[in-house]
Amino acid sequence: MLLHRVSPVSSALLLLAALPLVLAHGDEHEHSGTAMDMGNTHVNMTTAATHAAALAVPNNYFRYPEFAGWMYAHIALMTFAWAIILPIAVVFSVARSRFTIPAQVAFLVVNGLGLFTSIIYDAKTPDLYPNNAHHKMGWAVTWIAAVWFLMTFVNLYMARSEKAKERHAMTADNIAQYDRLQNHRWSRDSGHDSATLCSGSRSPSSDSVPAHKLESPEDFEEEDESEEQGFIQSNSVDRFLLRKVPRISSGRALTAFKVVFTLIERCMPVLGFVSLLSGGVVFGGLYRQRLIFSGMAHAVKGGIFFWYGILTLGRWMGAFSDFGWAWNVKPEHPMVSRFAAGL
Repeated sequence: MLLHRVSPVSSALLLLAALPLVLAHGDEHEHSGTAMDMGNTHVNMTTAATHAAALAVPNNYFRYPEFAGWMYAHIALMTFAWAIILPIAVVFSVARSRFTIPAQVAFLVVNGLGLFTSIIYDAKTPDLYPNNAHHKMGWAVTWIAAVWFLMTFVNLYMARSEKAKERHAMTADNIAQYDRLQNHRWSRDSGHDSATLCSGSRSPSSDSVPAHKLESPEDFEEEDESEEQGFIQSNSVDRFLLRKVPRISSGRALTAFKVVFTLIERCMPVLGFVSLLSGGVVFGGLYRQRLIFSGMAHAVKGGIFFWYGILTLGRWMGAFSDFGWAWNVKPEHPMVSRFAAGL
């Protein structure tokens, strides 16, 4: 009976002693749950802030609103330079026109203004297309255009030196022909009597050449110099090129120069097309990472169709007649070069 009376009392005492431990354990769980909730809230807020920041900065230049005027000026200037002025300059260069140098100067000036606008825009905006090829390609084709411009100067002075040689040979032939005519006249007059000589001295002989028909070498030079120096006047650069260019205007150096000049001259429109195309891709933020191969495939296929149409138009206009592409009868060697006749 005593055991039965003691057990309820001891049980009550044990429960009262354990009550603070139970309350403390429950409070610990409450604090840990609150800390976990606060941690989750902090992570969610950080993720939301990162997402909002990503939405605040667009992923392409087309959607970037700040300093858009510089970008549109860059697009307009580069399109005008590479799609309008450059083809005209190439046509003048192929035709060896005296307007080649002014057209090239206009192209370089407009292209330089386009580069200036791109430099300002890049300095004021973030890089939304990292490691793109358009920036590097733009500088590369600009340097190639500058080399083409300098080679046009050298080619112009080569043509002037060749014309000078032709004028010299033509003048020598005229002098030789005049000497033969004079010798023939004096040999025929040597058998006549003095009266005939006297009468001949009073009246002009039928074999004599009028003075106004004899042209001096200076006349030939003045006739061609005005057109050849239409844009370049005599200065230190002119004298330097006239002195240095004839050294490379013969032999293998001349052949290599003409081949390189022709390749650059013909490839400039293609380089401009590729530059404008890559600029559009960067502006729109297209074909990133692995999609670059899909973009390249579309560019190659579209470029083939576009340039085949340009070549067909040129053939229809007779641009390739020396290769037999414009007519049914292919020209032979006397009319065109051996290389063109062999194609």
